[in-house]
Amino acid sequence: MKDGVTAEQFSRKTNPFFNVHFAEDIAALKRDGAKAAPDGAYMKLGLLPLSDLHTTTEIALEGGSISINYLYLLLAIAILILLIASINFINLSIGRSFTRSHEIGLRKTLGALRWQVVAQLWIEAILICFFALVVSAFLTYALLPAYKQLFNMNVRRELLLSPMTWIWVMAGFIVSSLIAGGYPAWLVAKGNVISILKGKFSIRRSQRIRNSLIIVQFAI
Repeated sequence: MKDGVTAEQFSRKTNPFFNVHFAEDIAALKRDGAKAAPDGAYMKLGLLPLSDLHTTTEIALEGGSISINYLYLLLAIAILILLIASINFINLSIGRSFTRSHEIGLRKTLGALRWQVVAQLWIEAILICFFALVVSAFLTYALLPAYKQLFNMNVRRELLLSPMTWIWVMAGFIVSSLIAGGYPAWLVAKGNVISILKGKFSIRRSQRIRNSLIIVQFAI
């Protein structure tokens, strides 16, 4: 195609070709009551970007196609589920901090710095998230056939093993670990040593944040 020629212009240029070589088919369409396009053509050649090949509903493709809006909807649902899980993990981690207050206080008394306590709690959270990632990877691979049948989507298992897929998976894992593990670790590690050892450890300042997270979780 020449530079500067639009897809619509190219489509109009093909009308004479169809009128000559598909005259019988066009006559049959007229006989059966078919309606012509606004430019008077009964058959024409259209162009489809390769990026829209699997996400168009205008034409029928082998293997099927799906609306891009439907894919965005599924992605939004997945993000909301991950957000709910992260909020749950944050609240549970803060709740568990009461039972670990003496351990944290003892470590600080023995000379542990705040960043060391944060690193320990953060690594524990990362290990839990990594275990969840491994379990979900196996479940995804095993349940993919049922998923394809339920949503009528042609997703191959090879796609799950592609480098680009795992780049996005690891990016989500890192972000989730930073958010879900970072805040509770920082909150617990900044507590006063004397208050912790006396059993007066309190996280009242975080109560407002916890309540807000619970509201968001139930709203979702």
